[in-house]
Amino acid sequence: MLKNIKRKKEVFLLLTILCIIISTFFFSGILTDQTRSFHKENMEFESQKVDVKFAGVYTNITIDDSPGSPNNWDWAKNQPWCSGLGTLLDPYIIEGQILNMSISTHGIRITNSISSYFVIRNSIIQWNQEDNTFRMTGIFLSNTSKGQIVNNTVYDLTKGIHLNNISNVKIISNTIYDHTITNHMEEGILVENSYFLNVSKNKIYDISGTGNGMFLNSSFFNNITDNKIYDIANGNGVRLENSSSNKVSENIVYNNEVGITLQASHNNTFSRNNVSNNADHGLVLDQSHNNSILENNIKDNTQEGIYIVNSHNNTIVKSEIKDNTINGIYVSNSDDNVISENKIQNNGDGIHLINSRFNSLSENTIYNNTQHGVHLDDSGLNVIMANIIWENGENGINFIQSQNNVISDSYIYNNGLHGISLDSVSDQNNISKNRIYDN
Repeated sequence: MLKNIKRKKEVFLLLTILCIIISTFFFSGILTDQTRSFHKENMEFESQKVDVKFAGVYTNITIDDSPGSPNNWDWAKNQPWCSGLGTLLDPYIIEGQILNMSISTHGIRITNSISSYFVIRNSIIQWNQEDNTFRMTGIFLSNTSKGQIVNNTVYDLTKGIHLNNISNVKIISNTIYDHTITNHMEEGILVENSYFLNVSKNKIYDISGTGNGMFLNSSFFNNITDNKIYDIANGNGVRLENSSSNKVSENIVYNNEVGITLQASHNNTFSRNNVSNNADHGLVLDQSHNNSILENNIKDNTQEGIYIVNSHNNTIVKSEIKDNTINGIYVSNSDDNVISENKIQNNGDGIHLINSRFNSLSENTIYNNTQHGVHLDDSGLNVIMANIIWENGENGINFIQSQNNVISDSYIYNNGLHGISLDSVSDQNNISKNRIYDN
């Protein structure tokens, strides 16, 4: 009996020891696999970071590809910051660099590069002190084509990106801003004498000096698309001067002094932009002709939504213009403009014309403005046709010293004072086929 009990204890002890040994090997294998997996993932992570880890830190990079230049692309491709062959399929690439600028004029400067393809991407160009009194530019291109500037960050310089005499270049997904205490930056992106550019998906903000988020000067046939431009304290979100045949679309422009300005710029198209909360006007046309303003959302600007002065033959169509403090659309000394199919609400005057002739206002919905729906002052030979004008605070249509206009086929109702009001010197106007009630 005692022998059986002793044998059972021995067997139990052996089984226990065996289980411990097996468990030790099992968990050791798991830990080994986990350790190997960790090291493998860590090695892969490190390998993914190689380009950034070994990126250079410089004060500037300068390339001049003119004949006989010692620092042309043939020289550049042998530098640690450049790779590629300059072809369409294997362009020269400057990538992952950090430029701590030190009183240099330009961070990356490329001039006279006409035949080679190149890309500048994923780099940081900066002035890394609290204030800056030097005039410096992050990326400068001149007399150059076939390039791309992609996903770079430029900050605290005088100009973010400056292009002069450039064609067929893409500027995509860059971030440009200024947070120096001296408010030094003047232009986020400056384009001069350039054409066939694609400027898209860039973010430009916090420019507190005297300048613009994006400025096109004497530039043509460019696409400005899907950019976000805000907090430009003393300038325009977008400004075009002496620039024609450009397309500006799907941009978000807000919290600037002025949203978008055209100065002496013609045959441009502005479509599907959101322009809001600017301290002055939303959109300005000054001495600018034959422009198309299509399907824009212009709201919450402190003065006019759209301000047109000395500008002719422009078209404003299918836009929503609301909640602007003074007027929805203001037209001064401007002739032959078309304002059609817009929704204009919650402004001071919906549409205000002064000293303007031969304009067409048709098929607009104009309502809930605090003053007049349509106000004409010293304006003649305009056509106001097929509009719906209702629930404005004062008159639906108000004429002061305005003659020889046409008002026809419109619904005018529920306005605070009169449906149509004409002062004593507003005569020879043709008013017909309107439905006017409950004013």
